[in-house]
Amino acid sequence: MSSELDSLRQRIIELEAENAEVKAKYIKVMDENAEVKAENAKLRCALEEHEARFTRLEQRDKEKTNLIAKMDDDIKEIKQLSANASSVENSLRL
Repeated sequence: MSSELDSLRQRIIELEAENAEVKAKYIKVMDENAEVKAENAKLRCALEEHEARFTRLEQRDKEKTNLIAKMDDDIKEIKQLSANASSVENSLRL
C-alpha cells in the first residue's frame, strides 16, 4: 500500500510539473497572440489609410485625364479658329 501511495505521489508531482510547463507555454502563446493582434490592428489601420489614399489618387487621375481631354479639345478649337482667321485675312488681302 505504501509503494502504491508513493507511486501516486510521484505521479502527482510529475503531473504538477507538466501542468506548470503547459501553463508557461499557454502564457507565452497568449502574449504572442496579443502582439500579433496589436500588429494586425496597426496593419489594418495602415491598409485603410492606403486604400483611402489610393482612392484619392485615382480620383485625381480621372480629373487630370478630363482636364487633358478638355485642353486637347480647346487646342483643336483654337487651331480651327486660327485657321479660319487666317483664311479670312487671306481673303481680305485679295
